[in-house]
Amino acid sequence: MRSESISPNQGFRIVEYQFDQGAHGYSRMFWAIAPANKENINLKEYILPDGYKTLGWTSDNKAIIEKWEPYYYKDRDVTLKTGDKFNGVTLVLSK
Repeated sequence: MRSESISPNQGFRIVEYQFDQGAHGYSRMFWAIAPANKENINLKEYILPDGYKTLGWTSDNKAIIEKWEPYYYKDRDVTLKTGDKFNGVTLVLSK
């Protein structure tokens, strides 16, 4: 896990993580928005779609996300916009 950020209302957390692949080095970064009150959860169920990463929280518990260009799975394009919900959290797309 690289970082974890709890929402202002303590209900959710943003987790930034990657896998250590031994001799191959580290994997790509993953960003997940998950419940804050659950321990030992499978973060795979909460990963943002490829092409988006989290930047933090607004004061009213919205997750700020940013679009970026992935170099993998480009055929799985997902479009998120401000106001969309992801795992129960409202998203704000950074410009």
